[in-house]
Amino acid sequence: MIGSSLSNAGFNAHEPVGPGHLFCNIKYRDGFVTTNDERIFPLGGISKSFTTFDNSNGYYPIIALDKYGFNNQKEIYDLNNIDVALIGDSFTEGFSVNPDQSISGRMNRLGINTISLGKGGNGPLTELATLIEYCSIFQPKVIIWLYCSNDLEFWNLPIELNSTILLKYLNDKNYSQGLIRRQNEIDSLMIKFLNDTKKEYKVVANTRSSALQSIKEIVTLWNFRSFLIIDNRYEDTINWTTPFKEFELILTRAKETVNNWDGKLIFLYMPDYQEYVKPFESNLSKQEVLDIVRRLDIPIIDGKKDIFDMHNTPLSLFPFGLDLHFNKDGYKLLTDGIIENLTNKD
Repeated sequence: MIGSSLSNAGFNAHEPVGPGHLFCNIKYRDGFVTTNDERIFPLGGISKSFTTFDNSNGYYPIIALDKYGFNNQKEIYDLNNIDVALIGDSFTEGFSVNPDQSISGRMNRLGINTISLGKGGNGPLTELATLIEYCSIFQPKVIIWLYCSNDLEFWNLPIELNSTILLKYLNDKNYSQGLIRRQNEIDSLMIKFLNDTKKEYKVVANTRSSALQSIKEIVTLWNFRSFLIIDNRYEDTINWTTPFKEFELILTRAKETVNNWDGKLIFLYMPDYQEYVKPFESNLSKQEVLDIVRRLDIPIIDGKKDIFDMHNTPLSLFPFGLDLHFNKDGYKLLTDGIIENLTNKD
């Protein structure tokens, strides 16, 4: 198996895993049952381990996860203050570039103390939960909420709303799982989940001796997107109506939470590939989403209009001009645009 081959080579490495793998599964949408017969819903990954993302850019980025299972430098939490926290999904996590080429990696290199709390597959309700569990502890000066065009449809909010434990973050202002103190418990449950799921899906790994080949096989044999498959029994229970009302409540709750420590919440509408190839068919909810954000008086950065449209050939910011995560140039332009907008917004 992959884990044993990497362990034999001296690596503590696992497949990419996060909350999206749980709320998309009818068995785990309310998290794991603990030894105390309670429930816990992890929002990070497996701490102090290695993982890798897909090879959209022609290589497999090797990622060292921090002590909470996020894609950050391990020293970042030793700082007395965090300037910026990024909340979002796989784009926030840094799919699929090397860590120093991600948004948070670039911001840190420019002297802006930044943590990324993104996980692939996250939606708005999971992001609210992450903000409450982690940002409330570190109290960054600025929270950037990275919104993607599929957040209200498809995999995300309609499915998240079926998780009773995630809904508690929306309905109970005092609710917290205290996850930051429970990482050992999270690690063991996540590892068991991966092992059990690999058996269920009959995923068999090659046990070659090469450590580099083995870590590449993580994604080759365990493609992140293909893992996010909704069981047909679960899909039939989901209300696929675009949940604008719930989304507004989530952002309202997020803004109230950030205001508690006099932080600043900024909403970034991420640039989307389809906006360039099918402008009249994509992001049909964009105006409604931005109207909600304006109504809540949350500052907005429009990633397409304010940043990517300034580039002569925006499609070149995507790997090989395809509908994938950004390449290093796309992340660089986005990061530079974020910093410029933060400066303009004081």
